[in-house]
Amino acid sequence: MCASRAHARTGTGTRLHDAGCSTLGIPLPEIRRELRARDSVGAAPLLEEAVHEAVAELSAYGRDWTAAAAAESLAYALRRRITPLCFASGSDEA
Repeated sequence: MCASRAHARTGTGTRLHDAGCSTLGIPLPEIRRELRARDSVGAAPLLEEAVHEAVAELSAYGRDWTAAAAAESLAYALRRRITPLCFASGSDEA
């Protein structure tokens, strides 16, 4: 079920629903807007790619996907794009 406030306000029915609606309950353009609105470091495009990858994977599950599968798909998509850096300890010891 789609939780889009914009869809509810305009009464658009299924006309504007996309894979984001069917898998996460939120249309992909709304996810994109939210990510960009809260982005203070320039990571929104990277996160959008991860969301699209996770949505595509969930869509492949059909109606059999679970919340655990959704979390795993998104976590995997994010891990593939973000690698934590090891910061130097401040000493030059090898």
